[in-house]
Amino acid sequence: MHSGEARLSPPCLTPNHERGKVVFVLITMFVLPVVNCAGSVSASGNKTDHLALLAIKSAIRDPLGALTSWNHSRTISPYIGNLSFLRSIDLSTNKLGGQIPVEIGLLSRLSFLYLFQNLLIGEIPSSISNCLSLKCLSIGKVPWNLGHLKHLQLLRIGNNSLGSGDANDLSFLSSLVNCTNLEILGLGATHFGGVLPHTIANLSSKLIALELHVNMISGRIPAGISHLTSLVRLVLHKNQLSGTIPSEIGNLQKLEIIDLGVNLFSVVIPESLGNLPKLSWLSFEENYFQGYIPSSLGNCQNLINMYVHQNHLSGPIPKSLFKGSPHLVELSLGANHSDGPLPFEVSHQINLVRLVVANNKLSGEIPSVIGGCSSLVFLYLQGNMFHGHIRASLSSLKSLQELDLSHNFSGPIPTYLSKFPLTYLNLSYNYFEGEVPIWGVFGNRSAISLVANPKLCGGILELHLPRCTGKEVTKAKISFKLKLIISCACALIAVAIIGVACSMESLQDRISLKDATAELLKVKDDLIRDGLRKDNAHAFGLRVTCSSEEDEEEEEESQGRMKDDEPGGNESWLNEFSRSHLTSSCLTPGKRHIIVIFVIAMSIRPFVTHAGIASGTSGNETDHLALFAIKSAIKDPLGALNSWNHSVHHCHWEGVVCGRRRNRVVALNLSSKGLRGGGIISPYIGNLSFLHFISLSDNTLGGPIPAEIGFLFRLFGLYLYQNLLTGEIPSTISNCRSLEYLSVAHNSLEGRIPTEFISLSMLKGLYVHENNLSGPIFSAIQKLTSLEELS
Repeated sequence: MHSGEARLSPPCLTPNHERGKVVFVLITMFVLPVVNCAGSVSASGNKTDHLALLAIKSAIRDPLGALTSWNHSRTISPYIGNLSFLRSIDLSTNKLGGQIPVEIGLLSRLSFLYLFQNLLIGEIPSSISNCLSLKCLSIGKVPWNLGHLKHLQLLRIGNNSLGSGDANDLSFLSSLVNCTNLEILGLGATHFGGVLPHTIANLSSKLIALELHVNMISGRIPAGISHLTSLVRLVLHKNQLSGTIPSEIGNLQKLEIIDLGVNLFSVVIPESLGNLPKLSWLSFEENYFQGYIPSSLGNCQNLINMYVHQNHLSGPIPKSLFKGSPHLVELSLGANHSDGPLPFEVSHQINLVRLVVANNKLSGEIPSVIGGCSSLVFLYLQGNMFHGHIRASLSSLKSLQELDLSHNFSGPIPTYLSKFPLTYLNLSYNYFEGEVPIWGVFGNRSAISLVANPKLCGGILELHLPRCTGKEVTKAKISFKLKLIISCACALIAVAIIGVACSMESLQDRISLKDATAELLKVKDDLIRDGLRKDNAHAFGLRVTCSSEEDEEEEEESQGRMKDDEPGGNESWLNEFSRSHLTSSCLTPGKRHIIVIFVIAMSIRPFVTHAGIASGTSGNETDHLALFAIKSAIKDPLGALNSWNHSVHHCHWEGVVCGRRRNRVVALNLSSKGLRGGGIISPYIGNLSFLHFISLSDNTLGGPIPAEIGFLFRLFGLYLYQNLLTGEIPSTISNCRSLEYLSVAHNSLEGRIPTEFISLSMLKGLYVHENNLSGPIFSAIQKLTSLEELS
């Protein structure tokens, strides 16, 4: 104790003692610690001594816990009993230790006492029953004589270890019968044992919440619970309750929440539940219920969440459940014995986010109308007896993040699944056949499961599936021969052009073979040196830029989405190159010959690569270097890109998907990789000219969206949402004519939506919400005839 401090007098039993001083103490009690009785030194009272003692403790081994009291916690001073005008005490969520002082019983005016989430020990002193004005009590172990608290409205003592699991733990509930104003009784997670006493039926008629969850309560629910006519919440999950649910529960017309999950209930679910018009939450999971799902639940028109999974329910899923409850958000019926088809009426559930009917005995095909559940995010149909192909109607479920169709289906894997924002896809133990896609979720080995589908082929390398044979090989051979013939024809035409050009030139304008060779090597060196320039938009990252703007626009318009990375992308580019550059006025006659030779060389290159002469990193230096440039611009504190190094082929890098035929990068999926700390999207992303799919979402990448994305003519999916991107949306994205989905939501973008987007005729989804965009939505948006979603 500091010198000069006055010693407090012991607890005084005489009330109305110097009211002015008490008011002052009341005001300051939550600023100055009412702790450490008899002037015990707190950490702030003598920090030097306090820290010295803790240091001494840290150097001592204390196997018997003799120094347990040496900690930072403080105690509630018994002098609090002198604050006789106190009406409210809230010392919750601190590190107060010790026992509750019995002197609190002197506070006759006390209405509210909150001491939860502390380190208090012992019991609530019985003297607290003298606080006749007490309305709300939230602390610890319950004394038996709370019946004197006539004004008690709330009693919540959950989330501690007050109970002992003893049969008499709940005997104090009988004393609460006299608390006629009690509205909330919260005794969850207190380790209470015993059975619910029948006197629970005599609790306050004003009781709106009865919460006894996560305890060891056994026995049955008394039928007299129906007398609690004001009850809104009945929460008894995670106990050992058994028997049947009394049908009288249907008399509780105000009941909105029933949570009886994880107990030992058996027999049937009572039909009387259909009499509860306000019921919004029904949780009966992990019990032993038998019989049918009551069709009367269709009368509960406000039902939002229903969980009855892991029981022994049988029979068909009632149609009335889908027809009469239009507001369902989550419906979990899995791990039962339900049979028959999935009702067509499921299409009525336009708000349904989670549907679980897994591990039942459902049969037939998936009803096509399930595509009407446009809000579905989680769909689990595995472990049933469904058959047939996956319906095309599922393509409208564009919000799906988790999908499990294992143990059911056959036919080809729908390619539209690659366009969904899936983070989990299970197609195992089916009879799927054909080629596996390589982009979207199919490019993430950890997100998909294709086990036990012997007729599948292709896919990313990590799946270790066989190469596609049969028709696919025949088609590839035909394609190769056709393209060889076309390239030879192009070469002959180029030779003819040389002949014509040479015949039109004077002898002095012609160059020697030696000079031509030197010039060609110089062109090669220049192209390799500039291989990562931002205007390198095509297969080799190369472009001669002396053509006119009209020629460049014509070249861009000629680009279409390529199938994977088959040979052919270069040929279409070379045709454009020949047409737009061989006739360019910026070339001298001599240099024109050099370009013709270059065209011939490039027409041969795809087949050299196809034959395996150039493979690995050397086979596609442009993609390899572009990916390194992208990595260098990104901050990667979690090491998600550790595999991006020279010791590993870039097709095996995290988030990178390559085509199987030529190892060109076709998808880049780095979503949710923790890329943060000021990283940006490198403009060199525009050099990955075979990209079909980009997802950099859910990171904290900053800076502008690089305009070079406009070079990605094959791109159909661009997902950059939930980052810190700034600046304007680049209008060059309009050059990505194959783009179907563009999401830049949840960033800090400014400006307007580019009017040039009118050229994105294939765009189906445009998501730009949660930004700082301004101005009107461009008036021509109605011309985007393929647009299905605009947010």
